[in-house]
Amino acid sequence: MNRVDALTTLPPEFAAARALLPSFDGGPSAFIYGMIGGAAVGGLVVGILAAIGNRRGRAARPLGDVGTLLPRNRAEIGHAAALSIAAGVTEELAFRLYLPLLTALVTGSAILAFTLAALLFGAMHLYQGWKGVVATTIVGLTMTAVYLMTGALWLVMLLHALLDLNGLVLRPLISSSSASRSGRSPRSPPGIARGTPPSPPG
Repeated sequence: MNRVDALTTLPPEFAAARALLPSFDGGPSAFIYGMIGGAAVGGLVVGILAAIGNRRGRAARPLGDVGTLLPRNRAEIGHAAALSIAAGVTEELAFRLYLPLLTALVTGSAILAFTLAALLFGAMHLYQGWKGVVATTIVGLTMTAVYLMTGALWLVMLLHALLDLNGLVLRPLISSSSASRSGRSPRSPPGIARGTPPSPPG
């Protein structure tokens, strides 16, 4: 069965799940503006909390153990950025389109399909510990809602990639720069050593 159209159009099999949420039939632009506003407010709150934590000598810690994914030096920044973008594209294809569509075709239930996909998405991050599983399951459900409300798969790919770039690239860079200015070693996420060659894969 040729379902290439599902890459650009919300499949009709998802109609029952979409009906449970507000719809942006005029396109995702209004939703994007809302997301930008929400991200700005959320970023401000996170920045304030991080500043308070730094004053008290506590670095902000991510939910879940993502230490193995963080770049250890500047040479690995590019790898972390590529990983973030690849994850945003491939994971959204798998868990917001392919798996839900296949499950909906087999079971006839889009709600069950997306629930199962979100749970599997969280379980896939078991290496991050239970906090990471809970956090990524919530992220998966949020991405599902964005996809269903806008019908724009590219948008959830973009949001996913930006989320990963923030955690795996931007925050380590900021942490490293702050630690360099203050003359102390960053705690979490780990700082990026200048000029240190990358460790061989292992």
